[in-house]
Amino acid sequence: MEAYPEDYVSSLVPLCVLAGLDVDESAAHQLQVNGPRVGSNNAQIRGSRAKVLKDAFLRVQDSDIGIDEGGTVEKQRIALRFTQAVSLEDLYQSYVNAYRAAAIHLSRSKSEPAGIYGRRSGELARLYKSATDSLRDNQLKHEMANIRNALEDSKYRSRYAVILVGDHSVVNGPELEERVINIRRAARLDEKCLFFLDANIEAPKLQHFAEKVVTTMYPHAVEFYRELTRHARRKRDRGSNPSHNLSRLGWLARYEYKLGIFAEFCNDMEAAARHYNTSMMALFDGQGPVETTSSWSPRFNEARLWSDTTFIRLMRAQIATSATTAAVKSWTRHRDRSRDLLERKAKGVETYGHLTWESRWSRIMSELVRSSPALQSLGTDDQSTQDVKQVMRVFSPTEIRDLQDPQVSQTISPWHFLHHAGYWLRRSVAYTRRRLLFALDIPEEDRVPPGRSPASAVARRNEAYDTYLSLEPHVEWEASQDAKGAQILSIAQDLNQAASDFHAHHQIRFSDSLRLELCEQLMRASQHAQAITVLKPLWERTHWRGEQWRHLLQKLTATLYYCALESRDSCLRLSTLWELSHSLLNSESGIQYSIHSCLKDIGNTQETQVFHVKGGSILSCLEFAFSFPLKPAFVSVPLEAQLTAKYEAHGSCEPICLQSITVHLEGGIASFKIKHAETSSPIKSKHQRLQLQEFHPEITDSKHENTKVATSDLRFEAGQRKDFNVSLHPEDVGICKVDAITATIQEGNAQVKYTLPSANLQRKHAWTLLAVDSAESRTRAKLSQTRTKIDIQPRPSRLSVSFFGLRNVYYTDEEIEFELVVNNEEDESAEVAVEVEALSEATEVPDMRWLGETADENNKQDSGSLSTALGSLLPSRTHSKRVLLEPAKNSCDLIVEARLIYTLPSSDGRKISKVAHADVVIIRPFEASYQIFAEYHEDPWPDYFHIQDEVSGAEISDLEPTDVKCEGITSTWQYRVQITSLAPDTLHMKDISLAARPLKPMAKITSTQEDLPEDGVHLTSSDQHITSFTLEVQKSSIDEQRPVATVPRLRVAWKRVDVAESRVNETEIELPRTSLASSEPRVLARKLDTNEQRTVAIEYIIENPSLHFLTFNVSVESGDDFAFSGPKSRTLQLTPLSRNGVKHSFMPFLPGIQIQPDVRVTDVHFNKALSVIPTGVLRSTVGELTASVEDPG
Repeated sequence: MEAYPEDYVSSLVPLCVLAGLDVDESAAHQLQVNGPRVGSNNAQIRGSRAKVLKDAFLRVQDSDIGIDEGGTVEKQRIALRFTQAVSLEDLYQSYVNAYRAAAIHLSRSKSEPAGIYGRRSGELARLYKSATDSLRDNQLKHEMANIRNALEDSKYRSRYAVILVGDHSVVNGPELEERVINIRRAARLDEKCLFFLDANIEAPKLQHFAEKVVTTMYPHAVEFYRELTRHARRKRDRGSNPSHNLSRLGWLARYEYKLGIFAEFCNDMEAAARHYNTSMMALFDGQGPVETTSSWSPRFNEARLWSDTTFIRLMRAQIATSATTAAVKSWTRHRDRSRDLLERKAKGVETYGHLTWESRWSRIMSELVRSSPALQSLGTDDQSTQDVKQVMRVFSPTEIRDLQDPQVSQTISPWHFLHHAGYWLRRSVAYTRRRLLFALDIPEEDRVPPGRSPASAVARRNEAYDTYLSLEPHVEWEASQDAKGAQILSIAQDLNQAASDFHAHHQIRFSDSLRLELCEQLMRASQHAQAITVLKPLWERTHWRGEQWRHLLQKLTATLYYCALESRDSCLRLSTLWELSHSLLNSESGIQYSIHSCLKDIGNTQETQVFHVKGGSILSCLEFAFSFPLKPAFVSVPLEAQLTAKYEAHGSCEPICLQSITVHLEGGIASFKIKHAETSSPIKSKHQRLQLQEFHPEITDSKHENTKVATSDLRFEAGQRKDFNVSLHPEDVGICKVDAITATIQEGNAQVKYTLPSANLQRKHAWTLLAVDSAESRTRAKLSQTRTKIDIQPRPSRLSVSFFGLRNVYYTDEEIEFELVVNNEEDESAEVAVEVEALSEATEVPDMRWLGETADENNKQDSGSLSTALGSLLPSRTHSKRVLLEPAKNSCDLIVEARLIYTLPSSDGRKISKVAHADVVIIRPFEASYQIFAEYHEDPWPDYFHIQDEVSGAEISDLEPTDVKCEGITSTWQYRVQITSLAPDTLHMKDISLAARPLKPMAKITSTQEDLPEDGVHLTSSDQHITSFTLEVQKSSIDEQRPVATVPRLRVAWKRVDVAESRVNETEIELPRTSLASSEPRVLARKLDTNEQRTVAIEYIIENPSLHFLTFNVSVESGDDFAFSGPKSRTLQLTPLSRNGVKHSFMPFLPGIQIQPDVRVTDVHFNKALSVIPTGVLRSTVGELTASVEDPG
């Protein structure tokens, strides 16, 4: 907007001048000395305090202030200016700043001014430094009164406020408040216009204080402009015409323009937009000033200026209210109206003047978009998807909400969405370029200044050229001839700013394209260094390579090459020429595609110059591929790899000759270098097999000292490919990979090193094989993935170790014996040592020992592992060692690992290892389950009335269970044990025993068992064997009432059947814990012998092992299938430690049937029913009491 007068287009806000701060007048906006000045003899506010105050007020200016008026919050803006002395005329008339009021004058002559103008309201805030004492109070009162009187006597509306800056806090000076009140009254100031700033005020409160001062001053200024608005509205409504210089529509446009100006001062942008829009409708009406003014009249351009500035203010108001679509429509509408007006009444639109206006009109929109606070959040809206966020960064959403309505959506086009500033700058650049083309076509006769041209030529020029806000034809032509002129630089500046805007809105490709145009423009202006600064980062990171935009990439690289050539940037020139030589890019006539010629041109110096070109980031005319073979690699075993080099250049490129190619390897293989060797005749075959030499003394690279060297012809024609097969020698175990490949070209004192990292090697590689019947090579038809790293494994061992004598399954408590056999298949003798180790996840691993070794030798071994030296083993010879694993107590899975470690005479002392494994499964041979039953013991119980305790409780606690002298009650129990075989083999059980000991020394347990057959018992997989054991439990004394706890252990002696001389093993199975011989009363039922064949005699014995007198009720219920004799109901009283029986005879009604007599025994004292425990033959298989009488017949 620099082409328009600043007062016409500047933003309008009320002005507030703060005097009394000692600020830098050179940095602040100056006041012109016109009219009387209001001075002060008081000291200025200086130092850091003045700076803090100024910054606080400036933060208020830069932010909108909320003013609460009538319950509504309005955001207002104000312009602040700082000075030391005030000129009243300058305060209201000539204050030069960016916030000036519009004053557009339309007049016919100097003697008849008539037009549009705006009045200003000024606000003055004076800062005084408050003294510590009251001696200067009268001076302050007098000076304040003089300023107030001067302001009242002037013809301007103003508001005067005073800020007293204290030297100390009100807390330390209580009289300050009274002094401030006296000063205000003496100066006749309003209560709201006197402020006191405490010396100890904090920064947040200081900001609030500044806002309070401004908000106090602001309503007065706004009210002034509201009065002017009401006055102008009344004059407009009366339809009065103060003069005849303007028509009725002209005065309507003038009044609406004034109302818009006043609305801007009040920050009512919606009202301002309405008034400006009405003014524009009146201007472009058929009877309005624009249409009724002749194009030859000087006032025609004044009317155009009026309409332009009105539209600028209209668009600014619309953007401020977020009516972005309306702003774009206003911009488009005014552009179309102007084009139509020029086509109909003026010189048309195909002139450099109109193109100047088009460029300026697009730049104005970009400035409005960039300067508007309403569009600062463009692209930050919280949307649900990333795509929508990306769109929001490019353009602002429309304020129209009814887009679903077809009638509304038809009026909205994509370009009606307000785009960011870069979009408009790009349009401006396009029109500026067209303007240059039109300027170059200006005829010779019009290039002469008017003073040297005839009057007829000057008149013809005035009719042919549109010079509205543009240059005269001769000046325009001269400007177009200057390569560093304002127009060329303007295009460069606009392109640079537009590229930054597109990049900021994540339109990266558009930004890159604009930067390329910018550099072309800088080249035309001969600013090659600046073009390199812009273009080089773009060239290094451009997306056009990966996305294969080859024409753009070629244009970019060629432009950078020409800039490097002009600025003599040798490294950049080589790098760009390296990329331009690639076959994917077309050749250009102005470039010599010869790297050697480029190096000759650069190397004409005494010093050696080395240039580095890094591959991967650019298109390289020299491509490499390297691949290890797919077969495994071993230490000291030759490994053949293949290197492929191709000069991927187009036909215009001259041949190249590489000085060397170096392949840098990391890991257990030495790097190697291929040097160029001149040959008398070129090699026809493109495939060569190279023999690497040992370490070369010329190699000085400290990073790759172990480089080996080979030689070959490294001359390449355009498009030529060469394959090199090299035999590598792995030296160490581990991962070996390609680090980088470096190619060197030397010409004179200039050298270029091209380095290609391994990450940028060709991903696909066709392995080339030598043909058997000719010197030509053939290529595999199928492409294989490039293998740039390989795992080097230890040299494969030709010694073997085998396990003999191992079974599929072993059992716990069984020794494991096997044999290790070592066989030497090497071609030479070997010094062999063997290590054997048993590995398992179990916490305990069985011990191992060598069979046939002395006890001392075996004692030297670690638990779970063995090692010994076998000595020298001749080729094709074997050696064996027997190993014994001790019996394992628990089942587990073992891995027996045998490791051979040996050296060969040809291995230079390097140890070679071979490892073999064998799985050993150890399981339990048996599992056992049991049932326990009570039995009747025949021994009599002791007499309660004749008891003698010979062993005291204190003595018993110190004895072992086997040493206890027991005189207590003896009880009998039967253990019925079921043994199940878990072994897949047939096992022979030779003996079974049950060991039970009390956990505490309170009783003695004696065990007896059923006899096994003489030849034992054979069990196969899942077979079962049932055996019974009788336990007699005798407590230590009759006073012992605790139950006896024991953990029985079942011992089974067994051996394998399939081995003739198998060792007998003993396996112990721990049964669950059991409590026996409780002190609770119980009822046992036993069968008595009788001579009656049809009856069953049963005695129910009630035992009272406790130390209490107990009473029991015994009753027998009748049954449907038997009859009985004996008491039906009886009461028994038992003394402590006694038992008594009740006998009954039962006769089944039918012989051979099972009966279950229902005998109930109840403890009278505890009212507890006791269960009847059957013994002997009365116990069924499920433990219930059953009885039967066999059929005598």
